[in-house]
Amino acid sequence: MIERTNMLMKRIIFILLILFMVSSLISVGCSGEKKEDKVSNGTVESLDVEIIELDKKDPPNISTSEWVSFTEEERFKMSDLIFRGVVTSKKEYVLETKISDEYTRKNYKTVYTMSVSDIYFSTDIELKKGDEVKVLSPTTSYNWDLEAVLIEKDQEFLMFARFTKDTDTYKFTDLAKYSLGNPFEPIVSIKEGKFEMDEVFVSLTVTASLENRKIYDNQFIEVFVRDDENFISDLKDLVDKYKNK
Repeated sequence: MIERTNMLMKRIIFILLILFMVSSLISVGCSGEKKEDKVSNGTVESLDVEIIELDKKDPPNISTSEWVSFTEEERFKMSDLIFRGVVTSKKEYVLETKISDEYTRKNYKTVYTMSVSDIYFSTDIELKKGDEVKVLSPTTSYNWDLEAVLIEKDQEFLMFARFTKDTDTYKFTDLAKYSLGNPFEPIVSIKEGKFEMDEVFVSLTVTASLENRKIYDNQFIEVFVRDDENFISDLKDLVDKYKNK
């Protein structure tokens, strides 16, 4: 009888250990618009997080990530700010969290300061043309995704940004009020009157042409390009359709 009880207790302990390990793996996998960081309930765990500004790494470290893709309607509806602006500064950071003496977790981010030249939608009624906003991006020269839109100082872009959210570990709101989440889908490049965009914007790409955009060395990807004067009016129509109805 005692032997059977001991065996039963061992089985129960073994099952509990398995359940604990699975729960831990799920918790780790949830933290990361990558296939979105786990959002906290308003508090950030008391971990030792150090924010360090980095010099640009040249050549960059190439990485590949699986990003969540959204429809045109979802991209418009989830955006807290849709605006046009020029990059006035670009800074790269690493957020280091000391987990143990042997392991420090690193989270790389880029912060773009943008001078706002036009606002198509904003939940912040105090934001106006000429203001500056900071936008957080998940890619840097230390974890560069080949599909990412290259954003440099003095360049002009149209962005679909969301309010930055803190996670259980990181207070990203200390870096920037807004975030892109995805390094290519919510970004429209503006070059010499041309608007380069991702295929997600199906209504805006109907009259667009396909062009190659260099992403790294001799590698290119196809982007949709419009250079007609109706692009902005079409964009405003979509804002009315998805945001103001």
